[in-house]
Amino acid sequence: MVYGQCCEILVDNPPAPTRATVEYSDIGICYCETALDAAADADAVVLVTEWLPYRDLPWGEIKGRMRQPLILDGQNFLPSTKLAALGFECLGIGR
Repeated sequence: MVYGQCCEILVDNPPAPTRATVEYSDIGICYCETALDAAADADAVVLVTEWLPYRDLPWGEIKGRMRQPLILDGQNFLPSTKLAALGFECLGIGR
């Protein structure tokens, strides 16, 4: 369990923000308006979906907002070669 242990969890979840905020209201997750907002000052971006719009996010701009350019791709969904060329460290889970 990570939350509550010296970290802050910011989430972008456009398909189901209302349901998620109700179901997980007790664990201190901050729901953001955009993926750019969720990446602000982040040490890592964790992707746990294959939602197509995330593949084409403005990754260069996202990198500029992060403290560390680290992506944990739980679905091996993102174009890791393209992101590495932008300066990200991409870790595909299960690779």
